[in-house]
Amino acid sequence: MLAFAAFCGCSTGVMLEPDAADAEAPGAVIPDDASSDEIPGDADPPDDAAEGETQPTPDDPGPFVVFVDEGWGGTTTDVHDVDDEIVRFNAANRSLVWAADGHEFDGWPAEGLFLGPNAFFQVRFGVKDGRRLAFFTETGPATICDVRVVEGQLGIFPTDVIVPE
Repeated sequence: MLAFAAFCGCSTGVMLEPDAADAEAPGAVIPDDASSDEIPGDADPPDDAAEGETQPTPDDPGPFVVFVDEGWGGTTTDVHDVDDEIVRFNAANRSLVWAADGHEFDGWPAEGLFLGPNAFFQVRFGVKDGRRLAFFTETGPATICDVRVVEGQLGIFPTDVIVPE
């Protein structure tokens, strides 16, 4: 899919086209530069992983972008939404991958900690239930988004939940 509906406050009801720019920025590294300093609890395969799905590890992130928590020094490929659902970003395809079923959405560059066309979204790190996690947030208000895939369509919805510290 070449477009997605974004319903966060910064882009209410707007269809965003994929960004063609290719850039690398601080906060994200191309998979070959993966660190062994994984974020606790984030590298283990989820219990609901699709059968046969390859899960990234700190030593082999596969095609996924590795996000670096500069304050803590850990790394992860998993980005959590407000419901603790996980998305990943395929560096080579510039796509968002819904971890629950592997569904891939084109046009999602990850440049540093900024996500998607026009960098409306950002990865921010916080602590939830004693685990250091990366969260999918709006760039402006810094609230965690609710990311959903419904009938093959990607939806991103605003919340008032801030990143836990």
